[in-house]
Amino acid sequence: ATALDAVAVGIGPGGFTGVRAAIALASGLALGAGCRLVGVTTGEALVAALLPDVACEGRVWAVLDNRRGGFFVECFAPGAATPDGPPGVFDVAALPWPDDPVLLVGDAAAPLLAHAHARGFKAALGGPILPDAIGVARVAMRRIAGAIPDCAAAPLYVEPPAVRLPS
Repeated sequence: ATALDAVAVGIGPGGFTGVRAAIALASGLALGAGCRLVGVTTGEALVAALLPDVACEGRVWAVLDNRRGGFFVECFAPGAATPDGPPGVFDVAALPWPDDPVLLVGDAAAPLLAHAHARGFKAALGGPILPDAIGVARVAMRRIAGAIPDCAAAPLYVEPPAVRLPS
């Protein structure tokens, strides 16, 4: 049998239940195997999954539909493996488009590309729509090697829950 060095898990942003279930499963596997648990944001996994020949003169934005009429956005500097800061949630009119070109990845990339072009912003589609295990593993390997900062394997919530308990 091969021993595990670590278990990697996507921590969001994303759907509340899916993120919680993934982290619970990964935590149980890591605990049972006695190994490290490594968190990876959705944007990090999307950016890590870009093909090597995909290049952008400017920033990369990982953009996800938050299913509430807005978008989760994680911004990456050119060539960066980790975001500039925590993800934000924006409605389409409030997106902070830079002057430089933006490469869009994620499930909201196509709708935002149309918006960008209609408003005269420079943007292109660049890669994956959803994060996959390869992207998560690439980021986790960099974290384990110390090449990028550690990230807690805790849910990354960008906005409050859509459902509230009755009072």
